[in-house]
Amino acid sequence: GVGKTFTGDYLAAYCGFAHIDGDGPLLRRHMPEYKEMGFNVEKAYREHWLKGENAPKELWEPYYEEICNQAIEASKTHRHVVLTQSIYRREARDFVRKKLGPNVTFMKMECDEDLITQGAWNRVLQYAKAHDLDIEKLWKDMGYDKYGAVPNHENYKKYHRTLLTSFEPFHVDEGAYLTVDTSARDSSVLQRVCSVLGLPVPKSELDVAKVAAINKARIE
Repeated sequence: GVGKTFTGDYLAAYCGFAHIDGDGPLLRRHMPEYKEMGFNVEKAYREHWLKGENAPKELWEPYYEEICNQAIEASKTHRHVVLTQSIYRREARDFVRKKLGPNVTFMKMECDEDLITQGAWNRVLQYAKAHDLDIEKLWKDMGYDKYGAVPNHENYKKYHRTLLTSFEPFHVDEGAYLTVDTSARDSSVLQRVCSVLGLPVPKSELDVAKVAAINKARIE
């Protein structure tokens, strides 16, 4: 995608943040405690949010309740917490604000479309490999086959374009939010993230493998 997870892991590894991966319950939906909420939030996206409409609260609130609770728990031992998640609809953003309080800050990460879809497709492949899943079965199970019978980047791009066009823009009365362009895909992006957050840029050189290993372990 745009680099949300990598940025969160970078802030954890180099800036002392606690990172809550907002996709965590989805990645662990094979576990009993996450199965229903993972299924329901996917339904909220598929049947409502991707169509530009609000979804029944019972489909998505338990999921956002869970990741917000994880962030609150992490704040007990860390001064700063970063929660990374694609929040497409204002109703979900309002829920997060209400749950986490007035000190929450939203950062919108923007990126070239081709880079976004390639990164997201790579993550699908990594997930399938990590869990020894047949990519063709996963493709059908996720409903991607309606965008093309063959699971590949070009067909996945058709699906992912619906995600990009269904994002509900920030409203004026939501207050200020931060924006960072991540298209460069290098350390300059992370430096800009630190800058807009008012953090000192770490002096140590970026170790990409070190940061990537955090998410690899999370997926596995």
